[in-house]
Amino acid sequence: PSPVADETGADGLVGSAISGGIAFTTFCLERTEYFYAWDTPYSYTIAPYAVGGGANLDPTTPGKDYLDPRSAWLYYNFRTGAIANTAFNKEALQVAFWLIEDEMTLTGTPALGSVEAQALLYINDATGKWSDIGPVVVLNLYDTEHGQLQSQLGLTTVPEPTTLLLLGLGLMGLAGVGRKFRK
Repeated sequence: PSPVADETGADGLVGSAISGGIAFTTFCLERTEYFYAWDTPYSYTIAPYAVGGGANLDPTTPGKDYLDPRSAWLYYNFRTGAIANTAFNKEALQVAFWLIEDEMTLTGTPALGSVEAQALLYINDATGKWSDIGPVVVLNLYDTEHGQLQSQLGLTTVPEPTTLLLLGLGLMGLAGVGRKFRK
């Protein structure tokens, strides 16, 4: 995969429109995996880990490369715009994910203003923010035609506060009705 996730390009990695007008907004977790054209049939699993991750450092979970909370925090903030006035450099964000997930290492100090230097700033910003991965998941795509796997980041739907408020009021109403019939 290309380390550059071009939002306006036709690579289909970050924000590119695909058939039906759907925007596919994600990043690669593993550097050694490949993503094929949209007409390739894929199967998938959704998990908190990349299946068969390239740099699984935990021998107690073979074949499961669990997502680091720093990657989850960065992806969540990228997708939701939770950090006001932040325009992420997508290439640097991809490099940050690969550095966090042990898919690449840096030798020496990166040049000021470089993609790698920006990636390190993102990593520093994410450190200590989350202790789990929140609503972020790993989408493991299986391409049976090429025998390949691609692990991508995804975001689960989180109920909005108004929905939770209505649900709470409904449950309180049911409790009140139950109490009335008990008397």
